[in-house]
Amino acid sequence: MSYHNKNKPIPIEKYFPIVQVNEIADRESKAKASYRPVYAIHKWWARRLGSVFRTILLYSLAEDEFKIRRKKQRELSVASWENPEELWRYFLEDVDFNGKIILDPMMGGGTTIIEALRMGCNVIGGEINPLAWFIVKKEIEPVDLEKLNKAFQKIEKKIAPQIRNYYKTICPYCGEEADVMYYFWVKELECLNCHRKVPLYQDYRIASARSKNKQFHYIICPNCERIFRSDNYLSRYKCPHCGNEFNPGKDGNASGKHYTCDKCVGQKNEIVEAIKRLGKPPERMNAIEYYCRNCDEKGNPNLFNGKGYKSVDDFDIQLYHKAEREYEEVKDVLPVPHQEIPNGYNTRQMLNFGYKKFSDMFNKRQLLNLGKLLKAIMQIEDQNIMEFLLITFSDTLRYNTMLNRYNYNKNHIFNLFRVHAFHPAFRPVENNLWGTKYGTGSFIREIRKLKRGKKYCEEPFEKYIQKGKTKQKQLHNKIVGKLVNSSEKLNNEGNSLLLCRSSEYLPASIIPDNSVDFVITDPPYYGNVMYSELSDYFYVWLRLALKNKYSHFQSELTPKSAEVIKNPVQGKEEKDFIAGLTRIFTESGKKLKDEGLMIFTFHHKEPRAWASVLRSVLDSGFYVTATYPVNAEMST
Repeated sequence: MSYHNKNKPIPIEKYFPIVQVNEIADRESKAKASYRPVYAIHKWWARRLGSVFRTILLYSLAEDEFKIRRKKQRELSVASWENPEELWRYFLEDVDFNGKIILDPMMGGGTTIIEALRMGCNVIGGEINPLAWFIVKKEIEPVDLEKLNKAFQKIEKKIAPQIRNYYKTICPYCGEEADVMYYFWVKELECLNCHRKVPLYQDYRIASARSKNKQFHYIICPNCERIFRSDNYLSRYKCPHCGNEFNPGKDGNASGKHYTCDKCVGQKNEIVEAIKRLGKPPERMNAIEYYCRNCDEKGNPNLFNGKGYKSVDDFDIQLYHKAEREYEEVKDVLPVPHQEIPNGYNTRQMLNFGYKKFSDMFNKRQLLNLGKLLKAIMQIEDQNIMEFLLITFSDTLRYNTMLNRYNYNKNHIFNLFRVHAFHPAFRPVENNLWGTKYGTGSFIREIRKLKRGKKYCEEPFEKYIQKGKTKQKQLHNKIVGKLVNSSEKLNNEGNSLLLCRSSEYLPASIIPDNSVDFVITDPPYYGNVMYSELSDYFYVWLRLALKNKYSHFQSELTPKSAEVIKNPVQGKEEKDFIAGLTRIFTESGKKLKDEGLMIFTFHHKEPRAWASVLRSVLDSGFYVTATYPVNAEMST
C-alpha cells in the first residue's frame, strides 16, 4: 500500500481488521457465488474477494465523518468513528462515500468497481483485455429481468427443441426416450508399431456414487465397453458381460507422457510424438449418463432419481452422425470461430495435441448447437438484452467443449478453467448444451445464474460470521453502473467510466490529472496467469456478435503486445513486467489528487514477483506506508 504526497494518515495506514476480514474471506473463497452472485456471471481468472475489497474501501475512504443509509427509506445519516478499530462495525452498513472517485487501472473482473459502486463512489476502470471490459460492463449495467425472461422464452421456443433433440437416448430399463446429461468419449491413437487403435484410458472408472453410506463405482470394460458396478475399483474384476478380467484402477493404458499397446507386449509410445506423426487424435463416444423421466416417476430402484449410466448403442451413434451431417450442411451460415490458435505459454499444449483452430476444441454436434444458439441470440433487437444473453452463452462455453473432464466423485462435469490453463482430456465429456433436470453448465442453468447475479445487484446482501456461523444481512445500496465517456461527466451524467485500453497512458481529456481520490487495484499475476491467452477462448465467440458494435472486438484475437505479464513464449521477461507496471503506476499517480493514496493487493509465492512489484512501486514515485496480510481468492 502506497501513497502520494499525503500528510495526514487515514485509517488504513494505521489499522486494518485482519482477523475479522480474513475469517469472512476464508469462507468466501470456498463459496464465491453465494457471497457475491454478481461475480459468477462470467469466469475471470484470479478474481479477488469482494469482502476484502469492501474492507479496503471502508478503511481507505472513511474520514472523520461519512454517510450511511438507514433502512429501506434510504435516509442518509452521518456516522463518525473515534479510532480505526471501530470502523469495522460499518462493514454491515450501507455506507455512502458521496461520489468519491476511485480508479482501478487494471480492473480485471471488476472487484474494485463493484464494491466501490456499492459504497456510493464514482468509478473509473481501465483494462486492456476486451473480455474483462465486457464482463465488468455487464456486471454493473442494469437489466429489466422481465424483458430478459421474454427474450429467453423467445429463444427457447425457437431453438431449444432443435438443440434438445440431439441429446436423447433410449433408457435400457423402460425402453422410453430419455435425456442425455453427458456423453463420455475417449481419444484414440494408433500404436506406432502395429498401427492398432489404442484408446487412451488412464483407468476404467466412469463415476463413483454412494448409497446408504456405501460407495460403489461404475466401470467400463476395456474389452466389450459395457458398464457394470463394483464396490472397489482398485480390485481385480471379471466383466459380467464378456468375462474379461482386469483391474479398473490400475490397468489403464495411458499414463503421463505415454500410452501402451497391449497387443505389442507392452509397447510404449510417446503421446506427443505420435500426435506429431498422426495428427489430432480422433475421439470415440462410448458411454452416457442420462436422466429418464419415466423411470423417475415410477421409482425405478435401479436408478437414482431417474439418473443412470449406459453404453452407447446404434441410436446414440446415428444421432451423432445426424448432427454431423446437419453441421456440414449449415456450417457456412453459422457463427462459429475459425481463428488459428496462436503459439503461447498456455496454448502450446493445445498445439502439441493437434488442435490448430479454436473450432477444433469442439465436436460437430457442439459446433452445430452452439452456432444455432449464438445466431438466435444475435437476432435479439434490444442491444442490452442481447448482450446479457450473450455473456451467458459465453460462460456456458466453459462446460461445452471437448476439453471438459468428468468429476468422478461428484458426478458432474468439470468446468474448463478450474485451473488457469488448457488441459486436453484423454477422456473428454460432452455436455447437454441446453440442459435437462440435472447436470451442470447448461445454458438454462447459466441463465439462472445470471438472474441471481443481477438480482443481487438490485438486492445486495453481506455475509458475516457470528459465533462461528455464517449469517446474512440485507443491504440496500444497489449496484447500478451508469456509463459515461469521460471522468468530467461523473456525478452529473453517470457514475462509471470503463476504458478498454492500456492504462500506461490515460489522456487528460478523459481523466484530468489530480482528479482521482484513490487508486485501488490488483496488478497482473506476474507469470502465473496468461490472461489474454486464456480469454481468447471466449473472445473468438463474443467477437462474432460484438465486432460491429465495439472497436475493441474487431481484432481476430485479444491484444497481447501491451499486456503487462511475464511470458517467455511472447518474449516478455521480468524487466518487461516491471517496466509495464511502472508505467501504469506512474500514470495512475498523475491522476491522483495530491492527498490521494494508491492501495493494491498482490498474491504470489515467488519472492522475485514481490520484488518486481516493489521495484515498480518505488520507481513510479510512491512509497510504502502500510502492509497487511489478507486472504486471496483460493484460501491462501
